[in-house]
Amino acid sequence: MISRVVNYSGRSFFIQLVFLIGFVLLLSRLIYIQVFQDEFIKRQLDTRIALESHILAKRGKILDRNNRLLAVDVTGYTVIADLSLFKPKKNEISSLTSLLQINIDKMEKILKRKGHVEIIRHIREEKKIELERLNIEGIFFKQNLQRSYPQREISSHVVGITDIDRKGIQGAELVFNKLLKGEDGGFTGLKSPIGTIGGERSSPKQGLDLKLTIDIRLQSISHHELKKAVEESGAESGSIVIVNPKTAEILSLINYPTFNPSNRKGN
Repeated sequence: MISRVVNYSGRSFFIQLVFLIGFVLLLSRLIYIQVFQDEFIKRQLDTRIALESHILAKRGKILDRNNRLLAVDVTGYTVIADLSLFKPKKNEISSLTSLLQINIDKMEKILKRKGHVEIIRHIREEKKIELERLNIEGIFFKQNLQRSYPQREISSHVVGITDIDRKGIQGAELVFNKLLKGEDGGFTGLKSPIGTIGGERSSPKQGLDLKLTIDIRLQSISHHELKKAVEESGAESGSIVIVNPKTAEILSLINYPTFNPSNRKGN
C-alpha cells in the first residue's frame, strides 16, 4: 500500500514539473516576442489584417446660367499591369503603345519594375473595351473619376481646369475648389483567407454644384467672332467681355488664343 502511494506521488510530481517547465518556456517566448519582435509583429498584422480602400467623391458640376454643363465628372479607368503575369510579346507591346498613345521607352521602363505598376490613368470606356479585346494577360483596370469639359475651348478660361487628381488649378475650378471638391469616403476593415470579415464604411459626399452667370450661347458667339478678328488682323491675342449693365453680371468672358481643357497635350 505504501509503495503505491509513493509511485502515485512520484508520477504526480513529474507531471506537475513537465507542466511547470512548459509554462515557463511559453511565458519566456511571449516575453521575447513582446520585447524583441513587437515592431515586426505589428507590421505583419498591419499588412495581413488591415484592409483600407478609398471611395472617391464626385466633384460638383459647373453650369452656365441656363444649366448647361460646363464641367462634370465622368467615369474613367486606370490601366494597371501585374508584372508577375504581364509578359507581353513584341506585337502586344506595339498594340498597347499605339492604343494608349505612350512611347516604347515608357513601356520598357515599366517592364523592368516589380509588382503592380500603373501604366496610364483616365482612359474612357471605349478605349478600355478596345484594350480588353487584345486579351493581354496581366492587364487590369481600376475605376476612377475624370473631369470632363463638354464646351471645350469655348469656356476654358472661365471654368478653368483641374489637375490629374481633379483638384482645381485654374479659373472657377481653383477659386471654388473647396465648394466643388466634396469629401471622399472609405472603408477600413479586416481581411482573412476567406475574405473580408467586417469593417467600417464612410460614404463619400458629393461636392456642391456651381452655377455661373455666363451664357454659353453668348460665350460661343464671342469665341468665334474673336478668333476670326484675331486671325484676320494678325494680332497676337484678344479678349471680349459682355456685361449686363443692369445687374453687372458677366454674360461672356473670352480670351484668344485658348485651349481645350480635355486635351492639354502641347499646351
